[in-house]
Amino acid sequence: MRILDVLQEEFGDNLKFVSNTYLEGFLVRQRIAIGSAEFVDLEKFFGRPECYRSIFRRLRQGEIVLSGVRHEHHAPAAAGLPGAKVLVDAENRVQETNASALWESAQLKKALRIKDYSQATLTSYLGLLDRFAVWLAQFGEKLRHASDARIFEYADTLVTGKQVSSIYLRVFKAALHAYFSEVVGTPRLLPMLAGIRKRHALPKILSRGEVTRMLKLTVNLKHRAMLAVMYGSGLRVSEVIKLRIEDVNYENLTLRIRMAKGKKDRSSIFSESITAALQELAEGREGWEPLFFSNQRPRKAVSVRTLQNVFAQAKRRAGINKDVSCHSMRHSFATHLLEGGTDLRVIQKLMGHRNIQTTTIYTGVARRTLKNVRSPL
Repeated sequence: MRILDVLQEEFGDNLKFVSNTYLEGFLVRQRIAIGSAEFVDLEKFFGRPECYRSIFRRLRQGEIVLSGVRHEHHAPAAAGLPGAKVLVDAENRVQETNASALWESAQLKKALRIKDYSQATLTSYLGLLDRFAVWLAQFGEKLRHASDARIFEYADTLVTGKQVSSIYLRVFKAALHAYFSEVVGTPRLLPMLAGIRKRHALPKILSRGEVTRMLKLTVNLKHRAMLAVMYGSGLRVSEVIKLRIEDVNYENLTLRIRMAKGKKDRSSIFSESITAALQELAEGREGWEPLFFSNQRPRKAVSVRTLQNVFAQAKRRAGINKDVSCHSMRHSFATHLLEGGTDLRVIQKLMGHRNIQTTTIYTGVARRTLKNVRSPL
C-alpha cells in the first residue's frame, strides 16, 4: 500500500486538512526515514501550493528533529558532509537501542515533573539526551561521564553535518544542564555551548482582510469563536483550549489566561463582536468547564489538533496560500495592534512577554512603522 493511502486510511478525511503536527506523529509512527522513498512521496504531495506543509522542508534543513525519525544515508542533508555519517549512524542506532538504558532518563523525568516542567519540555529533553547517549555508546562512554571535549565534538558534528538549527543546540544545552544538575548533582558550565546565536526571523502574519475572510467563511459557531479568540486576544493554541467559562469577563471584555508559558497567569482582551457567540457556547454549563468543549467529550476541551485543523480549513476556504500557522494569528494580533498605535509596553503585557525585546520584533513587520520612515535620499 502506498504511503499516501496509509495516511488517507488513518486520517480519514481530505488530506488537505492534515496539520504539520499530525504529519509529525505519522512520520514517527510509521518510522519513515528522511530521504526515503516514502518520505519523498509525502514531500511531493505536500509540496503543492494547495496543500503545502512546511514540516518536510524543516526536517530536511534540521530546523526540527523528531524522535524516531532518522536520516537515510543518502539523504541530501547528510550526503558528503564531514561527520554526517557519524550522526546518521547514531540516529539509526536510536531505533535499535533502548536508549533509556544508557542513562538515567527516568530520574530526570521524575525530577523535572516535580519541578512542574511542561510535558513538551520533558519530551524534548529526553529525546535529545537519548540521541546523545546512543552516540556516546559507540565510544563505550556513559552520559554521566561525558567530557567537555566529547560534548563539543558532538555539537560540532551536528553543526558540520547541517543537521540542526541554533535552537536545537540551545535546547540541547538546557537538557544537559538539567541532567547534570538534577540527576548527577554536579552542575556543568558547558562553555562549549555558551553564546549560541539566536536567529531572529520576522514573524509570518496575516493581513486584516485575510483574517476577516477566514472568520466570515467559518460557519461553525465554536470554530469561528476559537479563531476569533486566537486572533482577537493574541492567544497561543494551548491557551485557547485551556480557557474556562469562568475566565471570560463580559463586563470588562477581558480573558484570564491561566498558567501560560512560564507558568504565569495574565489577562488579555477580546472583541465585543464575539460576546454573543461565547455566551451561547457557555449557556447551561458550569464555570469550571472548558469554554471550547469537545463534541465527543463535552466536559473536556478540544484538542490542539482539532484547533489546528479548524485553522487549516479556514485558511483553505479563504484562499490563503501563505506558509502560516495558528501561531500566525497571535503574531497578527500584536502587529495589527502596533499598526493601530497601541503602545509597545501594552502589547508586551497582553502577549505575556517577559522581555520587551521579544515584543519589538513586531516593529519589523508593522506597516505603520515602515510608512512613517522616509529615506534620507
